[in-house]
Parts: sequence; C-alpha cells; structure tokens
Amino acid sequence: MIIRKVLKTALWATAVSLLVSAPVYSAAKKPKKGAVTDNAYKGKGGETKEVTVEGMADIGKAGEQEAFDRALQHAMRKAVEQVLGSMVKSSTLVNNGALIEDKIYSKSAGFVQKYTLLDDSRKGNTKLCKIQAWVVLGDVKQDAMALGLLQDRVGRPKVMITVNDPSLVTKEPMGIMRTLLQSKMIEKEFQFVDEEQMKKVLAARNLTLAKLAGKNAAGDFAAAALDAGAQILITGNVAASEQSLEGLDLPPNYKSAGVTMSLNVLYAADASILASESKTGKGAGLDLEGAQKVAIGRAMTNKGGLADSLIDKIIKQWDNMVNNGFEYTVIIVGVSEDEADGIKDALEKSTEGVKKVFDKGYESGSKRIEFTVRYTGMMTQLRKAMRDKEKFKVSLETQTQDSRSVTFKKGG
Repeated sequence: MIIRKVLKTALWATAVSLLVSAPVYSAAKKPKKGAVTDNAYKGKGGETKEVTVEGMADIGKAGEQEAFDRALQHAMRKAVEQVLGSMVKSSTLVNNGALIEDKIYSKSAGFVQKYTLLDDSRKGNTKLCKIQAWVVLGDVKQDAMALGLLQDRVGRPKVMITVNDPSLVTKEPMGIMRTLLQSKMIEKEFQFVDEEQMKKVLAARNLTLAKLAGKNAAGDFAAAALDAGAQILITGNVAASEQSLEGLDLPPNYKSAGVTMSLNVLYAADASILASESKTGKGAGLDLEGAQKVAIGRAMTNKGGLADSLIDKIIKQWDNMVNNGFEYTVIIVGVSEDEADGIKDALEKSTEGVKKVFDKGYESGSKRIEFTVRYTGMMTQLRKAMRDKEKFKVSLETQTQDSRSVTFKKGG
C-alpha cells in the first residue's frame, strides 16, 4: 500500500513537472506564418506525429493578441487529442490512480515539439489559429497523466456489472465472470458503484440475475443502474454445457465444460449499446462446476480474452467520442425565435469544443428551443461555457442525472 502511494506520488510529480515545464506561448514573439517554430520543448524527444488542427478563442475585451495566444493553445490541445485518438489502446490506458483535471489537460502543449502557423484569421468575434504540429509520441504514451486523459474527458463514469453465470450443478449464479471482469477493469482505473448499493437497488426493483435474458431486461437493469449511481451498465449471460473428454489427455474421472459468454455495455441513461463482445472457452476439472470455472477464467482473462477485448472496444468508442464529439441535448425555455437563433449562432461559431449544433425545433407556445450539440468535452464544461451571460443570456434550470441533457432558461 505504501509502495503504491509512493509510486502514485512520484508519477504525479513527474507528469506535472513535464507539463508545467512546457512553455506557454509569449505574446511578445508571435510566430511567423509558414515558418517552423520551436516550442522550446524539453521532453525526451523521439518519434513524432504530424497533425493539422485549428484552434479558436473569443476575442472579447482582452483583445486580439491575447485571443491568438488562447487559440494557439487550443490548437495544441486538439493536436494532442488527435494523437491520443490514434494510439490509445486498452493495454496502455493506465494512469496509476492519478486524477487528471482539465486544467492539467489544457497544458498538453507540453507534448508539442514544434509547430507551423498555417493561418491566423478572425471570424466575427472569434480568433482562429490553424497549425501543423509535431507531437512527441513517446511522451504521450509514457506519461501516466496523458494516458488518463481519455477517461477524464468522458467524465470517469461509474460502472455497474450484472452478469448471470449459473452453475451447471446448482443452477445458481457463481459470480466468477463479474469478479474477473471487474478486476481487469479496475486495473484500467474504471470506477464502480458500491456493491451493497447495487444489491439494494436490484432488490427494490425485484430484479434478479436470472431476469437478464428477459424481454425488457436492458431497460429495467439500465434504470436500476441509474438508481445506483452508475452511468455505464455491463450485462451478460453465460451458456455452459458439459463436454466430452474424448481426445483429451485427462484422467477418466475428470470433467470437461464449455462456455459461451456474451456481454453488452450500455449507457444507463437510455440503454443504448456502447459495445458488445462474446467469447467461448473450455476447461477441465475434478468436477463439473470446477471445469466450468476454469473455462470461464480462461475465456475471460487469457490474452485477447473477453475482458481485454471488451475494454478495448469501450476505450475505442470513448476515443471516437472525444475526437468527434459527444451529442448532448440542450433545451432553452423562455426565448423568442430570434433569440434562439442567436444562441445557436453563439454555440456554433464562438464556443470552443462545439463541433456542430442541430436545431430540433422551436415551440412558439412555450417559447422553447431544443438543440443537439456535438461537443468534444463533458457536459459540465459545456454548461460552464453557456453561463457566459454576455454571449448566451441564460441561466441553468435543470440537469438530468445522466449528465447528457441540460435545460436553461432566459435571463437569471
């Protein structure tokens, strides 16, 4: 325990040192357009990846020069996002327990060795900065904090696992599959709801693991997951059968079992599927249940097994969402149609991280507008951006438990 704490502290100190030592662009030396600019990088160097990105920043009262600085930093952050998106794998997404706040994430320019300013322009009250950046791959891969960015960008959702793995002998769930999967996911710093809380919620809704194969199981268990404080639900079933010993070099008193295991990863908010995976396995033991346990263990934990494969799929989906944006529902009440158009324009043209805004329709009677906003960040960040009174002139009214939708009202 002491060793782990010391290790975490050392990793944290090293990562912060690397990031903080990265220079912040000085307004006194504006880079020359088209020229390669050294970012005064102090890392170990090594293989780099070139990416082209565009950053943006509100000009506001601070002036165009300061807005350029922030747009440049935004572009560098997006450069690192792209590199993370192309290289993050389940085997490397480990951050040793260090929580990376967005203020650290915003300093990710420390991974940029050099860059070329391709375009420096202004669109209305927004400063645009397009660069070609050289991101050092080794630093991003090895830095424990960088590898934890992905989970932070999706809000470190809590997970609840409900898996039915009935014994061939007793027909009761054994819990082995859940234990093995949770153990693997904890290694990757996934967080789980309290087990006792999960049991209470399932009991209150009269849900048993045997009901996972039911017609409305996904929706019922997703609702229970929300009650337990989970944003992600993993459900699954195991089909097991006794296998012949023919062709196996085993004593005649041994038993052999085969299993087919299927898992679905769902968003608890709406029971939509994030990832799915299935694997088969075989095992042998002194009794049938022992053989079944061996089969489950092999299929779950072997290299390329169900646990690793499922985690990899989850990470790839999150990676895609971080790079291409989450879709959030934003509702605003008490606004005129012209005011709604102005809010949409402000979101789309001058809000960092917003990829696209889809107008879902205006209700004149209730003066209500609904948008689907594709945003490369968490709802808390989008909500904070929309609290800019000068730009949006709205105040927070409600936010749903799942943090994927929010309602604002005019004024406040």
